[in-house]
Amino acid sequence: MNRLTMQFNTCHALARHAGPFTDYVWQNTLDSLKGLDVGTSYRNDHAAQIFTHYIARNEQNKRNC
Repeated sequence: MNRLTMQFNTCHALARHAGPFTDYVWQNTLDSLKGLDVGTSYRNDHAAQIFTHYIARNEQNKRNC
């Protein structure tokens, strides 16, 4: 699984469980401690907000088709 996929999955899980964007930061740290290669980019709450926006847009597009 590539880095962006892992980060999008983390954002999706936080959104599904109504978690705050700030939880994204420690989730990435936890993934890194587990030995997963999450990289060093897009590891802040602002990135989580952007990822979640695009996840929501994609879900809306699926429903409108």
